[in-house]
Amino acid sequence: MIRRRPITFFILFTFLISYAIGISFNMFVSGLLNKKNEVFTILLPRVATVYGPAIAAIIVSYNIAGREGIKLVLRKLLPSGKYALYFFIIPIISACITMGSYSLSGLPLNQILQFLSQAWWLLLLQWVIQFLIVGIGEETGWRGWLFPKLLENNSFPKTVTIVSLIWCLWHLPLLFREFNVVYPWLLILFSVSIILSWLWLKVNGNLFVLALAHASVNAPQAFIENRMIEARVGNSYLIAGWEILGFAYLLLGIVIVIIDYKYLKQNYFSPAPAKALGVKNLA
Repeated sequence: MIRRRPITFFILFTFLISYAIGISFNMFVSGLLNKKNEVFTILLPRVATVYGPAIAAIIVSYNIAGREGIKLVLRKLLPSGKYALYFFIIPIISACITMGSYSLSGLPLNQILQFLSQAWWLLLLQWVIQFLIVGIGEETGWRGWLFPKLLENNSFPKTVTIVSLIWCLWHLPLLFREFNVVYPWLLILFSVSIILSWLWLKVNGNLFVLALAHASVNAPQAFIENRMIEARVGNSYLIAGWEILGFAYLLLGIVIVIIDYKYLKQNYFSPAPAKALGVKNLA
């Protein structure tokens, strides 16, 4: 059954692991933590949840191709020297976008710089833990397995849309929050999904770069938000910052598509399935 409907079972396993196991794990681990470190307190209880997509990808890949299927998925996590420039550019760009967005929201730039000078090590810790937990856990499933599998029989724009919608539904609890929180969050999610999909093409599906990019979106945002809460800065800056951040990433996505349009049109915007273009997902 899994071999006949791998995508269906991947989605089913992802949601079952993330919610059925993830919620219980979250409650258990949260009770054990002393809550002194903001990074570990927030991220460690979420390990089972965010690793749902990765575990689902491994289960489905094993059922399709055995141990070789698992190796094909995990091999994508290895860093490649030819993409080394991305290791430095992505964190810098994401940090500038995030801090610039909160500055435009009304949060004084000198206060943001003060946050950095006083707790820079927390930002670095955010990057590392976000990469190890959220980046690897999610990207191994979403763009390590689901994206190339869908791309075998669907056009690039359609694949981006489907993965974005599933990714959105996976974050279902957030959709029950107030609209002024949900709206900017959805904007950020869809914009980042476009950027990550384009990046997938550029790095040939290398999950190390994609996980780093995912972490680079989350880390500076979480760092600034925690500093704002600690400094008791008004909540209006937080919501406005999210909105501007969403539009900033949307603008970046549009710029990327415009600049790279000729290549994308020739190779991935055609109605023909990407399978005919040589894009393969052996797992």
